[in-house]
Amino acid sequence: MVHRIPNPFRIIILGSGISGLSAAETVIKYSQVPCKVTLVECEPHVGGWLQSKVYEDGSVFEHGPRSARSIGDTALQALNIMSDIGIGSKIIGIPRNKITSTRYIYANGKMNELPSSISSMLFRQDPFSRSIISIIAKELFVEKNVTDEDESIYSFFCRRFNKEIADYLATSLCRGIFGGDANVLSMKSCFRQVFEFEKKYGSVTRGMFFSKSGNAESLSDLALKAKREKWTSWTVQNGMQALPKYWADSLRLNGVQILLDTKCEKLSFSNEKVFCTTNSCVLEADAVISSLPVCSLKSLLTEANSTLSALLGSINFATMAVVNLEYVNEKVPFNGFGFLVPSNQPLNILGMTFDSVVLPHPTQHNSAILTVMSGGAWFEEIFGNPNSCDENMIIESSVKNVRDILGFRSMPRRVLCKIQKNCIPQYYIGHDERVEQIKNFLKASDLPLLITGTSWGGVGINDAIINSKNDTLRWLASNHMY
Repeated sequence: MVHRIPNPFRIIILGSGISGLSAAETVIKYSQVPCKVTLVECEPHVGGWLQSKVYEDGSVFEHGPRSARSIGDTALQALNIMSDIGIGSKIIGIPRNKITSTRYIYANGKMNELPSSISSMLFRQDPFSRSIISIIAKELFVEKNVTDEDESIYSFFCRRFNKEIADYLATSLCRGIFGGDANVLSMKSCFRQVFEFEKKYGSVTRGMFFSKSGNAESLSDLALKAKREKWTSWTVQNGMQALPKYWADSLRLNGVQILLDTKCEKLSFSNEKVFCTTNSCVLEADAVISSLPVCSLKSLLTEANSTLSALLGSINFATMAVVNLEYVNEKVPFNGFGFLVPSNQPLNILGMTFDSVVLPHPTQHNSAILTVMSGGAWFEEIFGNPNSCDENMIIESSVKNVRDILGFRSMPRRVLCKIQKNCIPQYYIGHDERVEQIKNFLKASDLPLLITGTSWGGVGINDAIINSKNDTLRWLASNHMY
């Protein structure tokens, strides 16, 4: 908590990913005290994990998220913010249709389409031994867990549904969203709404049918358009990295200073001040908001904050290998978003997205653009140390999987490999308790520090935007600035 409010109140924000930009936007828009906001970014560009490579012929490679969901309260609130900052015209909606709603899992040596409609759930489909509707019907009568005790995602799906659903569906979801292992990830922290369905309704199925939207916020024209046109997700002209670029331009117009190529090397606190030692200068401020992964923030703290460092170190992160490939005169033989690989399968990839099938970016040369994801919780087991792994081996593995699974015979026209180190937090069982310890320590220590970002609260784009906004609003209120 800040005890004295200077005018202007100087705030340093660490990280220009989507969480840091959202925090800056919230301070500028809602603070009732004049603020001088300085955003510090170690890279030569804003965006964090939103990274796009756009070629002159229009092809787009996404090294991070390629779209954001547009369904649900959080998604609509995020679209409201996109409208507020004036980039609604840059947003490209991806409407729900047969292609965009089709997902596959690759199991037992073949591609298996997941049911995407009630009618498709009526009949048995591989790799399941029973129809999905019969499994769902049985779940209605499974006795609910009356305790609030956390459990693994795998255990939850086994208990509520059956082992097949856990093996094929739950593990695939965890690998696709978190790059993580369903046996150790927390159901409560990763899929909180589904976890609460059991508590409130006694059944996940009943919860999905009877839960109501809690969004009382009025919707912008952009959000209303998304609902009217039934978008499943959205992307941005010229790739997702264009989003933080547009947002940063808007923040600069509102007086936010953005320092690129400026690496924070040490963070210290003294006499209710913050001192951020960078590779070029020492910045002084009245408070700091960190949107960095907590594993990165941990390395910046001094010995005086060793207890906080230890608490932050209790949260683990996964490293992903992302390989973008473009093929000429090859056609993806499946009309869908892509596929995931369950963890009980012998393949060394997590999944693949069919970017040129789903994303509305123009392509030439009759191109097929794909993204292969590997590593995650299994990175070191498969590829070794992320700092010294062989990228050529990762590329060769990706090309081989494209050949074996999709039947492509030519070599890719373009290839890019990115090792995204510590990019996805792993919400292990007991994650909520670890986060509560961190928050309680910060409150008791009275440090002028807010920690936000994806280290808790959700890893998606919409989660990052809205959680950062809400964290910042609460922090402003606690300091009598909102």
